Amino acid sequence: MDPRTDRIKALISPIIDDLGLELVELALRNEQEGLTLRVLIYREEGVNIDLCARVSREISRLLEVEDPITSAYKLEVSSPGLTRPLTTSRDFMRNQGKKVKIKFAGRQGPLTSIGIIQNVDDEKVLLTVEGEELAVNLTDIHKAKLVIEF
Repeated sequence: MDPRTDRIKALISPIIDDLGLELVELALRNEQEGLTLRVLIYREEGVNIDLCARVSREISRLLEVEDPITSAYKLEVSSPGLTRPLTTSRDFMRNQGKKVKIKFAGRQGPLTSIGIIQNVDDEKVLLTVEGEELAVNLTDIHKAKLVIEF
């Protein structure tokens, strides 16, 4: 992870919090077009383009003053959508009862399972996988996303 992201997160968190939003993901990446700062925001009532634009303007003004990124970059602010990664206990709690694909550290190496989120606490997620219960520590999860069924 780029060390600047911790500083950027500390700088923009008050903006996100004041607007009643949750910061889902903050990433600073070198892409083909150059450096991109990607900010994913969430709120229960949903996120629209006007809110993304407002957050973008406020973050831009702040970062111009604080200047944690000294080179040129592109700022992207958006909502994570249905395919967003589940990274926090709150993400899993919001999606209890839904199907999830989860990659995690097993005793003998990385494992992948698909199951239904049954219960969540601050330390672990309890899934039902093919009729069996599976408890996974949040710290062992490498990647988790909802399985969208049509």
